[in-house]
Amino acid sequence: MLYIIYNPNSGHGAESAAELKSLLSASGTPYSILHADTPADLSGLTADDSVILIGGDGSINRFVNMIPKDFPAPILLMPSGSGNDFARGTGIRKGAEYVLSAYGPGSSVRRLDTGIAQPAGYAPKKFTVSCGIGYDAAVCHMINAGRLKKRLSPYGLGTIAYILNGIKGIFTYKRANAWLTLPDQRIRLKNLAFLSCHCLPYEGGGFAFAPDADPCDGKIDITAVTAANRFLFFLTLAASLFKLHVKLPWVHTYRCRAAKITVDTALAFHTDGEVTRNVTSFKVKAIPGFLPVRFAPGKD
Repeated sequence: MLYIIYNPNSGHGAESAAELKSLLSASGTPYSILHADTPADLSGLTADDSVILIGGDGSINRFVNMIPKDFPAPILLMPSGSGNDFARGTGIRKGAEYVLSAYGPGSSVRRLDTGIAQPAGYAPKKFTVSCGIGYDAAVCHMINAGRLKKRLSPYGLGTIAYILNGIKGIFTYKRANAWLTLPDQRIRLKNLAFLSCHCLPYEGGGFAFAPDADPCDGKIDITAVTAANRFLFFLTLAASLFKLHVKLPWVHTYRCRAAKITVDTALAFHTDGEVTRNVTSFKVKAIPGFLPVRFAPGKD
């Protein structure tokens, strides 16, 4: 059976759902609307079912934090968020036509890695795109606390909120000294602006902070930025749009299955844009093959 999950209170999501339902009905494809508010709502699904998830990175994050290990039903994503970094990183295209193609002949299912992060004093939470501490989390907090994203998203302009708050964050972010503990070494990072941990390359609506992140390698890609001043940090952000920041000497990259990060100043922390404030340490690790995703033909 084909199920559809979306937020009816989201204007953009409701429009996408209406487009999708129209095409499914025209093609004679049966479907059912699934109201998934708790893990119990998803417990009866099997490998013969598929779930169309209409939304952005936050919607996928809520979904993966409700499903158990070895969840059998693959998802088909119909991107309708403002950042859409999960879709960008996996090559999933917008529109109902892509969903129909991913549900049709020749489609394939891949089980993608997720990560799980646990800030000290808080419950662990999974993420599909990234988690991080410092600048990127502070920008997420400004976006979530403000009204600009909500006002612009119905018009498909949500990325502008990321850009404007990102610029503001350059002048307001706090630096910290940090220690990154990997299985085989412990690294001191002075004047840390931010550290992000990735399953997929992009975050923040298209910044390729981890350009080589692979959602099928069972590992987390970590990028740490220790720019000495705000101009160099701005240069880092601009370079990341073209995947050139990794050549800068104050950008440090690592790949591992698990890590612990500690900072000497309490900073904002996020998982897929959901923010926890005043964090001084967190643990992170990869969960290989956690999320089954159905892709249209032509996607390896």
